[in-house]
Amino acid sequence: MNTVEMHAADRGYRKRMGLWLVFALVLGTCLLWWLADGLRGVAEALGDADDARKREGVRVLLSALGLAVAVCSMAVHVAIRRRVRDILAFDALPPPHWRTVRDVRVLRGAAARAWARRLGWCRDAAALSSITAIALAAWAWWHYA
Repeated sequence: MNTVEMHAADRGYRKRMGLWLVFALVLGTCLLWWLADGLRGVAEALGDADDARKREGVRVLLSALGLAVAVCSMAVHVAIRRRVRDILAFDALPPPHWRTVRDVRVLRGAAARAWARRLGWCRDAAALSSITAIALAAWAWWHYA
């Protein structure tokens, strides 16, 4: 009879992850309110400005937005790259040192490598989106010059 290997959940980790999720949601909400107020201020400042100042404002705003998206995409790329490296090093998903919020079945061998390959595609997509965001930021900087 084949027994299924299970990776045990860490109950304390589950609670901490729930608290971090609530913190991230509250922080995201506050940052979006702050961004809306900031953009309202930019709109008011640029509303009565001449065309050259408006172009400069749009140039800086779009370039900064593109670079912010690029930084976030690269952070996702690095995080996924670490996960793929761990899966391939242990030839298991999840590796023994990972913490999980619930009990999960451990995949070994070809199944773990298949998931690592799928995560590799996500990693490549994150890198591509970062490159695209940098290109759009550069285009906005050049176009609105």
